Amino acid sequence: MTVFKCKPLQLRGKFADSIGDSVLQKLANEIQVEFPTTDKREFLQFMEKRGYDKLINQNWV
Repeated sequence: MTVFKCKPLQLRGKFADSIGDSVLQKLANEIQVEFPTTDKREFLQFMEKRGYDKLINQNWV
């Protein structure tokens, strides 16, 4: 299982530091349940189909 660490700008506000890692880990767990493939191709196809691969935000870089 992949563990994600939250960068300061990924979540903002009063509770960003206290819930950031938890929110990202829950999201990663749900993605793993929905797309349990080992090579990630299915998930990458899903992202491309919905255009998520084209989303850009300076805070994510």
